Amino acid sequence: ARAFEKLAFRYPELRLIMLGNGSQAPLIRKILGDRTLIERVHFPGLVNQAQLPAYYRSADLYISASHSDGSSISLLEAMACGRPALVSDIPGNREWIQPGVQGWWFEDGNLDALVQGIESALALRESLPGVGAHGRQLAEQRANWEMNSKLLNQAYQLALLKP
Repeated sequence: ARAFEKLAFRYPELRLIMLGNGSQAPLIRKILGDRTLIERVHFPGLVNQAQLPAYYRSADLYISASHSDGSSISLLEAMACGRPALVSDIPGNREWIQPGVQGWWFEDGNLDALVQGIESALALRESLPGVGAHGRQLAEQRANWEMNSKLLNQAYQLALLKP
C-alpha cells in the first residue's frame, strides 16, 4: 500500500487489487485514505478459488512483500495464470523466480526497492506478457499437483521397498 501511495500520483494509470481480508486491511485502507487513491484500489475481500484466475489475469503484475514464506500458493497461482511476479527476496521466492525470467526480486523490507521494482516493471510493460509466459511454463513443469503427487507417491513406494 505504501508503494502504491508513493507511485500513484506519478502514474495515474496505476491500479491496485488487494485480495483477502488480512489483519493489515484496516491499516492499508488508512494509508490509502486519500479519496483519489482509494478510488483506484479494488478490495474484493476473500474470493473463492473459481474466481481467482480472473483476478490474476486482470493484473499486469503480481506483487508480494511477504517477509517469510515457503513456496507461496498465491505466487504459484499467479504464475500459472501467466502473470510476472515482483516478490521479496526470500528463500521461498528464490526457488520460483529467476530475476528477469519469471519476474523480479526486491530487497525484503525495503520500500524504496519495491517502488523501484514497480517502476522497472512499468517501464518494461510491453515485455511483461513474455515474462509471465516463462512463469506459466515453470508452474506447469514444477507446480503441477496432479503430476507431482504421482511422483511423490512413487518416491514413497520406493522408500518403503528399501531395507
